[in-house]
Amino acid sequence: MGRLPYIGVNSPAAIDHSMQHFISYASQPGAMPDVIFPGPEGRLEGRFSPPPRPRAPIAMILHPHPQGGGTMNERITLALYKTFVRRGFGVLRFNFRGVGRSQGTFDNGIGELSDAASALDWVQSFHPEAQTT
Repeated sequence: MGRLPYIGVNSPAAIDHSMQHFISYASQPGAMPDVIFPGPEGRLEGRFSPPPRPRAPIAMILHPHPQGGGTMNERITLALYKTFVRRGFGVLRFNFRGVGRSQGTFDNGIGELSDAASALDWVQSFHPEAQTT
């Protein structure tokens, strides 16, 4: 799989350019492109399937407890991701801080909540309908 450019600048031009590249890549059959987005303690790694139509619902899949071996590639997390994609959702799954290629260290749930908020902000930066659907 190819890597997408780091999306850390929230200017409309940067988002438009990144999303044009992202959407053209993601439209390939079976694509689950890597994404890297800014988190409170550094970059967070994820996989994103863009919504198939305007105003489609968005799902964000959070993995099990990192201290118990949870990652975005854990089988139940991956199964949920694929189920929501099949049902027409735009879907993001990502690794919390300190897991996989996500930067930072485990923070007993408090920092991980901030990671989830950053993930939602990232999706809403180019899919504004996610704020109301």
